[in-house]
Amino acid sequence: MKKLLGVVVTLMTVPALGGDSPIVCESMTPCRAPPFTIESYEVPALAFDTTDATPITMTAQVWWSTGCPGDADAVYGGDGFVPDAGHWYLEADIGKDPGFVDYSIQWTIDGCPTLDCVDGSIGSAPEECKF
Repeated sequence: MKKLLGVVVTLMTVPALGGDSPIVCESMTPCRAPPFTIESYEVPALAFDTTDATPITMTAQVWWSTGCPGDADAVYGGDGFVPDAGHWYLEADIGKDPGFVDYSIQWTIDGCPTLDCVDGSIGSAPEECKF
């Protein structure tokens, strides 16, 4: 069973420690959550796997244009706790009507390498999350 974490600042915990972290860093995959999967509107999301319960700290830097140019236009983040092993999702809640179609995003989960910049487009890119 796949699990969903609607996370921006709603998870409660301390940062994940590197090295022995139960977060499977190689599984981190940017995706987009269509309306009514996490929120009532589409949001950028990050899928990842864990091998056990773990505290987690995430950051999503978002630009209102492609290519992640310069300083981020918005930063979403929070601390939380993943309650057990499994497949999970985090979100960057950019809002129901963000006023843009194209964006770029860079995800970080403490204890894992920062992901490369991903260009997104509301309604079409990246691929939909596999709930």
